[in-house]
Amino acid sequence: MQFSPSGSALVIIDMQRYFLDPRGPLGVHLHDHFSTLAEDFYRTVRESLIPNLAQVLEAYRAARHPVVHVTTGAQGDGRRELLPHMRSRFAEERDPSPSVDGGLVCSSKWHEIVPELSPQPGEIVLNKVTRSAFTSTGLDSVLRNMGVEQILVGGVASDACVHISALDASDHGYWTFLLEDATAAFDARTHRLAVESFQRLWGVVLTSREATAALRRSV
Repeated sequence: MQFSPSGSALVIIDMQRYFLDPRGPLGVHLHDHFSTLAEDFYRTVRESLIPNLAQVLEAYRAARHPVVHVTTGAQGDGRRELLPHMRSRFAEERDPSPSVDGGLVCSSKWHEIVPELSPQPGEIVLNKVTRSAFTSTGLDSVLRNMGVEQILVGGVASDACVHISALDASDHGYWTFLLEDATAAFDARTHRLAVESFQRLWGVVLTSREATAALRRSV
């Protein structure tokens, strides 16, 4: 299947400070327990993930095609609406700033999307409390109401929320394209395996350069 920008939407998963800022709860936790992995991951974030995804986002905006930002976060006390295993996992990371209550709470600064990818007026922002962007949001209805047939997916993590969201997109009947160099996992090997698995069974893998070129041709 060939990527056709017309009738497509860019879906950006979890590009939040919680996951991407090395000074945040997750970053501190990773540096304390997995220092080498943390250094590699945040280098990837800085040098390729954010710049590549920002390039694709800019091209989508120029082409006036739909953009959907998806975040993860709880609104209630104790983060009880998160999946149990997510609630348990994220409880391990402690916010380094005593003035901020929790990391994956919608009122926290760590819940914010990174400035390089901040949503513009008219762009849809959905919040999820599950791994998949389809399970706990109205994403499917939103996409169908906009006439979307193809989805281009980027964000973090390529072996977790991005992976299951892309699989769900395919299972919902969308032609799904994964941005190989605008997604990342906390381990480079796991990223490669997730990308290979997706390409083998579920959809098409593109680079940010390929996607951007197609979008520019469509303007």
